[in-house]
Amino acid sequence: MNNINKNVNTVNGVRAIELYYRAIKEISGNSTEFYQTEMRLNAPLLGVLMPDRYLPVTDISEQSIKLFKLAFVQLVQAITKFTERGVSFKWVSLYMPVAALKNADSIRIISEICRKFNVSTDKVCFELPVTLLNESDACASENINELRKLGFSFLLSEFGEGISFMMKLAEYRLDYILLDSSITRCLGKNERSDGCAKSIIGFINDLNAEPIATDVTKNFQIDKLAEFDCLYYTGGVSENYMLEKYVRRKSE
Repeated sequence: MNNINKNVNTVNGVRAIELYYRAIKEISGNSTEFYQTEMRLNAPLLGVLMPDRYLPVTDISEQSIKLFKLAFVQLVQAITKFTERGVSFKWVSLYMPVAALKNADSIRIISEICRKFNVSTDKVCFELPVTLLNESDACASENINELRKLGFSFLLSEFGEGISFMMKLAEYRLDYILLDSSITRCLGKNERSDGCAKSIIGFINDLNAEPIATDVTKNFQIDKLAEFDCLYYTGGVSENYMLEKYVRRKSE
């Protein structure tokens, strides 16, 4: 990673990976606070691969670490462009496979890339899969703590479907929890469903993490989330994923 150049993530002139960005909004002011990314692979024979197609394969191989490094370079380049355009945001997330989190060189490489592109560490939030909670050794937790000391934030994705994970969550110092879409879908169904959603959101708040709702499509869901102290959301009512070149200031 010492010889980072503009073509590091291209194959025959075409980007091997492409990051797409969507807004995460703050409920009370309906303002964009963060951006979440989605990484898509450009495969010469298979076309564009979405995460649900490639992650089950790459996340159990060393390839996940290589993809993460390529994506991280692209991310910090995009953050630089957003800053130059005057785009307002607190952080931009990037999916980090558990293998990359536990890799012995990751902290050094991540830090070097941020320094090279002059990007502040607090502008980056690493999105971890919920499979993190299956980890039995302390390496992942220790590396989270080390990266948080450097200024990076952490977001856990798709939390809420496997409630058996809830006690494991206390073992990790995470900053944000991306709620599984099943929690959004249960809002407004009945009093018991709302009570379950409220309890999960309250549990996360009690751990000093911020819950973020996903797949919000209706205004009544926003009202319920605000009532339950979930301050952030993304989904249909917010914005869809877009290429970096389309992320602009609100006035543009």
